[in-house]
Amino acid sequence: MPSRTPLWTTLGAALLWTCTQEALANTTEPTEPTQPTDTVAHPPSQSKPNDPNVSNNDQNNSDEANDNTANPTANGSVEPSEPAGTVDPSAPAAPADSTEPTVPDAGPDAAPDVVDVPSQDTSPGGLDAATERRGGFVVGVIAGPTLGWATGNPSAKSERDNPSFERSTGLGVGYRVTPFLGGALTDWFTFGLGMSFGSLSASDLSSPLTTFVFHLEVYPLYGRGDVFRDIGVTIDVGAGASSIVDKNTDSKVAASGAMSSVGLGVLWEPWRWNHFAAGPFLGFQHNWSRWFARSDVTLGLRGMFYGVQP
Repeated sequence: MPSRTPLWTTLGAALLWTCTQEALANTTEPTEPTQPTDTVAHPPSQSKPNDPNVSNNDQNNSDEANDNTANPTANGSVEPSEPAGTVDPSAPAAPADSTEPTVPDAGPDAAPDVVDVPSQDTSPGGLDAATERRGGFVVGVIAGPTLGWATGNPSAKSERDNPSFERSTGLGVGYRVTPFLGGALTDWFTFGLGMSFGSLSASDLSSPLTTFVFHLEVYPLYGRGDVFRDIGVTIDVGAGASSIVDKNTDSKVAASGAMSSVGLGVLWEPWRWNHFAAGPFLGFQHNWSRWFARSDVTLGLRGMFYGVQP
């Protein structure tokens, strides 16, 4: 007669199986991957070898526990996480945070950018530095009739300060010619070096004159355009000599010695042909030394040759 398994034995096996299941469930939720171990503790089976149902269930549960312990990610309950700070080399780089606008590449065949740089005017007063009216090497002459007077003493020391030897031409008429060479630096400024020759006559006396002058011409209203570009002012400074001559005896009755000279004039240059220009001139010149004085007014013409013309 076969022997029966005691009831307490069956209950003990069921309780042991339940505890084993709970212990295995707690080991299937690790936070980090763990190295698999080669040894796994198996609880001893309390069932009898002659009970096939209990033995097979215990064996299946033990195998499943071994699989879960060896590979905790096999059932999808735990996903391995990448370590912090790991960068995938195949991922595209993030764009740099910059406030500068990006300029598209136009390619090698694109035309270079052309920057419009305004022309800088280097001439004084904002005038155009290019030649419009006058420029380059110049040759000029001023000539015309004069109206003037001369008074003075002989140059001898004993006579120059003696009023009894003073002679005067009174108002007389004559001429003046002033040639000069120079250059036109701009349309509104010309300079030159020259000489001035003249003579005036009144009654039986005459007064010849020779001076060396530094000649300047300025066009202060050139920037206004039109006719103002040809209206200028002349300045002559220099030194020379003059005398008063008795026409009857052809002798000097007064002599200036070395004397200073200064002149001012106004010109207009309306007539032009090729490199030549001309126009009316009005000027005043005064010459003096300690015991001699001579002044005249010239109303004549001024002619110019300009080396550079537009």
